[in-house]
Amino acid sequence: MNWNEGVDPTLLAKKLEELKVLKNGKVTFEAFASQEYMTVLSGMISLADGIPSELKRGIINTSIFSAAKKGVINQNSISKEIKIQESAYFKKPLSSHVLVSSLSISSFEELPPIRINDCSITFPASLPNKYRIARQEIDRRASQWIYRKKPINYINIIARVKSRSVEESANLALDQIDFIRGIWNLLHTNSMRISSGRIKPVNSILLGPVHTIHLPSKELATDTYWYQPNYHDDISAFRFSGNKEKTLTFTAKIRKQLRGHPYREFVEEGIRRYARALDYSDLDAAFLKLWAVLEMLTNTLKSTYNITVKRAVFVFDDTVFHQQVLNNLRSYRNSSVHSGKESNKQTESYLYQLKRYVEQLLSFHIWVGVRFSNFTEATSFLDLKPNASELSAQRKIIDLAIKYRKK
Repeated sequence: MNWNEGVDPTLLAKKLEELKVLKNGKVTFEAFASQEYMTVLSGMISLADGIPSELKRGIINTSIFSAAKKGVINQNSISKEIKIQESAYFKKPLSSHVLVSSLSISSFEELPPIRINDCSITFPASLPNKYRIARQEIDRRASQWIYRKKPINYINIIARVKSRSVEESANLALDQIDFIRGIWNLLHTNSMRISSGRIKPVNSILLGPVHTIHLPSKELATDTYWYQPNYHDDISAFRFSGNKEKTLTFTAKIRKQLRGHPYREFVEEGIRRYARALDYSDLDAAFLKLWAVLEMLTNTLKSTYNITVKRAVFVFDDTVFHQQVLNNLRSYRNSSVHSGKESNKQTESYLYQLKRYVEQLLSFHIWVGVRFSNFTEATSFLDLKPNASELSAQRKIIDLAIKYRKK
């Protein structure tokens, strides 16, 4: 675990210590304010990679109570107990789980099984009866407030994984599904559109509204279900229309390129975040999510917008033109954060412009990124001069500097 940068938990820990009551070996807190203090402390902490965010609050609360029982609540005692909880989590044995969901691909499509990073994915024409029966009560509960209209003709998807908890299994399975969805949407989303009527997400291939986790026996592993809060009910099931083999070949080429890639996990995460950003029917939300992907791909999450734009335009020929376009998108991004206006046709146009830059950067990292040692080196490459004559002049200076230092 780590305390997030810039936080100081000392005061909150002290307040919890003041509210602590230890009686007969049992810890309680005197005031409701303790829950607020625990919530704030939870936001100050980053747990070890691999621990699901859904478990974070429980681990931190357990650690605070354990620290209170053993002695004084302070930053060090909380840290010590959290590390004990983390260690206990990673010692848990791996168990097999199955995620069952759907994709907005026509159920008439026949797709081959896929295996990614120890996750086995299949697309059955119909769900085995035990899965269908197990999901009935979940569907009933979810439909009361998630569905506008339950999707029809969506293809089933079953993902098998091994993990230490149902929460981890859900995250692992959805990550691999979103990676594949990202590749398919890279190939099949339009380069531009002008909508009329109700606005739909940009993505052609979306997740269905509800995901359930099952045991290998096909029974539910938990009554908890995962869902798409941005589920849109008016998406027609996608047909490959004779392009299925092209899609599978494109997928295989990218996956082959990423094997042995120096920063493979980063590129895969970029593809996932690209897919998730374009799932939103609220196009302003999609724009902000996609801008965050642009910052991720240019390694400028903590840098100025000028550096983001400078690095993004490097992968295009007419850098002066694209710099103007991106500066306009940057201005729109800043105004969108504060305006609170609903999505409109202008937003749609800007989103598709931004989409082009993110896709070009993804292409750069997939196909050119293999030539670098790591992600930092690749994004430093984007800081170079954007045309050949300037690069030649820069090389002369660098060659002179090398000779000078070798004297």
